[in-house]
Parts: sequence; C-alpha cells; structure tokens
Amino acid sequence: MFNLRMIGLAQEQGFPLEAAEVSPGGATPRPRGDTRVLWDSLLLDGLANYPADRIGVRHGLLVHYVPFLNPLLDAEHRKAETRRFDRAAQRAEFFIATGRSVRQLLERRYAGKPVFLSEPGVDAAFLAARRVSREPAENRPPGIVTVANCLPAKGLIELLEILSELRHYDWTWHLAGDERIDPGYTQRFRSRIADLGLQIRITLHGVLDTPELARLLAAMDIFAFASRFEAYGMALAEAAAVGLPVVTTDVGEASRIVRHGETGLVAPAADRRGFRENLERLLSDRELRRRYRARLWLDRPRSWQDAFADFRNAFELVAPGP
Repeated sequence: MFNLRMIGLAQEQGFPLEAAEVSPGGATPRPRGDTRVLWDSLLLDGLANYPADRIGVRHGLLVHYVPFLNPLLDAEHRKAETRRFDRAAQRAEFFIATGRSVRQLLERRYAGKPVFLSEPGVDAAFLAARRVSREPAENRPPGIVTVANCLPAKGLIELLEILSELRHYDWTWHLAGDERIDPGYTQRFRSRIADLGLQIRITLHGVLDTPELARLLAAMDIFAFASRFEAYGMALAEAAAVGLPVVTTDVGEASRIVRHGETGLVAPAADRRGFRENLERLLSDRELRRRYRARLWLDRPRSWQDAFADFRNAFELVAPGP
C-alpha cells in the first residue's frame, strides 16, 4: 500500500520516481549511473547481492519491517535474519523508515547514515466513513472488528481465546484480512472457532477493498488488535481515522496512534490479562466508547499527501536536483 501510494503521488506531482521489479530469478534492474535506487525491505537479498561494479548507483533502503525484531522467532532464526538485514544495510547509503521506533533503531544500529521518517497516511475513504458513522443503536450487540492477515504474529487465536472468556457479553466479532498467506494457521484458527462454539458470533470477511473496509469500520463499536509485532500499525491509524475506539497491544506506534485512556486502551504486548481487562472495560461501558469516539472525531488524521511530502523531502536531501 505504502509503495503504491508513493508511486501514484509521484506521478501526480511530476516527481521522477519509477517502479522497478526484481525478476523471480533474482535479476535486478540496471539503472544508469546517476540513479538513486530505493529498495523495499522485503528485498534485502537483492540489495545485499547487488553488483558492486555498477558505478554511480546510490542505494537506499525503505524499511517497513525489521524481520529480526519478530518476537516469534527462535534464537537461530533471529541470528540469521539479523545477519541478512545487516548485509543489506551495509550496502545502503540512507534509510527511509515508516515508523519512529524503526527510525530510532536504524539510527542506533547504523550510526552515521541518514535515516528519514515517512509514516503512512490513511485513505480518504476512512475520513468519508467518519462523516457518515453514527452512534450504534442501544439494542444492538457491540460490534468488535479486527483488521489483520491470518498470521501467528497477529495474535488472532489469542484474541479469540479472550473473547471466549468474555462470551457473557453479547458481542459480535468481524475479522478482515487475508487467510491465504499461512493456510496451516488459518485452519487452526477456524478449528478453534468451532471448538469454542463461536461460529455464529464471528464473521470472517477475507480481503476487503478500501471503501468496503472503511464502511465495515464505521459500522463497528470497538477495534481490537492483539498483534505481537508491528513496524507502524496502519490498521490502528485507519480505525482511529474513522473514529473507532481501540483496544490494542503496545506494538509499533500504537501508543502514539492511540492515546491511552483518551481515545482507546493500550496494554503491553505480553500482558494478556491487561488486554482482556481493557477489552472488557470497553465492552461493558457504552458511555466510555462514546467519549473516545467523540475525541477521535476531533483529530486530523495523517494523509497520504503528508506521507509523500516526507518521502519526497528525504529524496531531495540525499539526491538534490540539478
């Protein structure tokens, strides 16, 4: 999403940014010698192995994700991912981070190299959904929504277990996200729903386009996010933009996006009890949800134009025009 937005806005504003693809076989593009190449952090090996004989090409690394920070990795895999990231980072002359905590890590780890910040924005569809959202009817069960792909690091089975413990509340849970990335985990998740007898209270929407997702968020009462690891937390920003009170783990930039006790509730990522208590607090207190929603409606969400302004500024500082 971030990359597509930056490319689209660059085209709209006449900024010389072009997309290049790495072939399935790993072949890399051959830009002219005065080109700045920004590598996505999903292509660490491509940057690490880029031919050193291509004189004049300057490399940067766009860091959405730092794989060795994933708390679910065992020690051996963490070491391997750390070496892999360091090899790519050594080839980079500058970094663009999409979250403040990631920027701080890069500044500490690779001191002396410029690190710029360009945090994501939210689509206008979420602002439009905010304008048409309404307080839910009192006779409707609270609607809980989560936006996350079906992956272990997203904490979906853990959230499901917590909701099972709170089944004495008349909630419904809606989940939007890709179920195809890790079929094994998806099967375990679906099986656990059945084991707990919660099928009629849970709706799995799969992947939704942006307008559909915005409408779903606007119709809900609580955004629940039990992720173990995020670089930023775009789903949190989108929920906040709609005006949806949030219960979240403290991952990525959650504690900045969600003001604890003002627009939502934040618990440490390892604090299952704290997360459960926060979720129960919002489930049981309609007036608290109303206050959080009212405060969120006063906020000005960050736009993709804001993100592109930071992105463009980074390029202009490392690659001044003629």
